[in-house]
Amino acid sequence: MSCYRCCNPLLLKALDFDGGTSQDKFAKMTTETSIHSFNWKDQVLTNRLMIGHTSLTHSHLLSKEPPLMCTYCSTLLTVEHILTNCSHYQSSRQKYYQYFYLSNIFQVVPKKSLISFIKEINFYHQF
Repeated sequence: MSCYRCCNPLLLKALDFDGGTSQDKFAKMTTETSIHSFNWKDQVLTNRLMIGHTSLTHSHLLSKEPPLMCTYCSTLLTVEHILTNCSHYQSSRQKYYQYFYLSNIFQVVPKKSLISFIKEINFYHQF
């Protein structure tokens, strides 16, 4: 079985952001955000957030129920809405990051901060 860090296409794409050897890029990327520094649930949560598919936001597909709506904004409940738009979570979000685009959140914000935000808004066990 291969190492997730070495074979993850999203991570490999993120490493291709500037010059230097692959080894240098990998070292830069893994010093702060090493996927091995998380437990299994945090790794799964991070991956689900990155692809936008979580139990909370996609369970309606299996249950054949209508999609969930945000109780505060009356819009479709999506990962993007939770991480960037929902006004109810704005104060919590600002403690952990100040970005409004998913690409910035996943490239710049430390994964530990993202997971802490999800825990603070009580979605950790629902994702």
